[in-house]
Amino acid sequence: MRTLAEPAVRDLAWAIGSPGLLDPGFPAYSEPVLDDAFCTTELLRADTWLHGLDRDPAELHAFLEKRPTHRLGHYFESLLEYWLKQAGAAELRARLPVGDTGHRIGEFDFVFRKDDWGGSLHWEAAVKFYLQQSPAPEWNAFIGPNPRDRLSDKLHKLFHQQLKLGATTAGRAALGMATSPAPRAWVKGYLFFPAGTQPPSVPGISNHCLKGWWLRHGERPLPAHHAALRWKSLPRLGWLAPARASAADLEALLDTEHMHTVIARHFAHSHTPLLLAELAPDGDGTWHEIARGFVVNPQWPQPSRP
Repeated sequence: MRTLAEPAVRDLAWAIGSPGLLDPGFPAYSEPVLDDAFCTTELLRADTWLHGLDRDPAELHAFLEKRPTHRLGHYFESLLEYWLKQAGAAELRARLPVGDTGHRIGEFDFVFRKDDWGGSLHWEAAVKFYLQQSPAPEWNAFIGPNPRDRLSDKLHKLFHQQLKLGATTAGRAALGMATSPAPRAWVKGYLFFPAGTQPPSVPGISNHCLKGWWLRHGERPLPAHHAALRWKSLPRLGWLAPARASAADLEALLDTEHMHTVIARHFAHSHTPLLLAELAPDGDGTWHEIARGFVVNPQWPQPSRP
């Protein structure tokens, strides 16, 4: 992934090969979770293809342009759909609705057949970003930048509803299959912990998941992990792959003093959290992300007036 330059191709590689958020060995999960070994294997298998796309991403861009969205989850699903088609997933159906138009009970993210992956499969995919807002190492302690999004709610819905769709009468009717495809959870993302604290082990969460920091605006300076760092504020659809900047893009990166000014201006008129990437230079003049974190408004997670 580090050698890829084109943003959408980097996001595609991240969607395939980044560490999973969930612990595949956690016994309380009702359905299997795809593990990091699978992700790593498939990323290596796709390496030549990804580098070809990096040189000529026109086909990927055309695919994504047919599925315009401002929602990160939909963008993530489109990347996976593009990859599954290339990987040889047969009879692929994406975002298949379940139930009648007036009484929709859900949808299958992906249903397909791939014999070397286990035959007939139902994948539920998600990309999530959660902040630990209380010290307890439990699911209830993690909420999204939008506080209505909670890790505990997402996992309950995933394992008790979404992955069970194939076993329902309506799900089988939507599939037109006599037997249910094998359900699998494909969940990527980040957990963010209060700046300056040591991330705890959380039951059901992979110890290898991607991690970052978070802080409230004005409570402390930005964390620094490199002497020659620069900062970049990431737009929502830029939250996936680690940030990267060439030497020619250096003017778009900010030093810490200027980043503090940008943050202050932002929260003077907005309460939307900012996701910041800290970048450090490589030997060839390219800048790569080495850490990331959220800056949230001083009242977060309490509702506040704009």
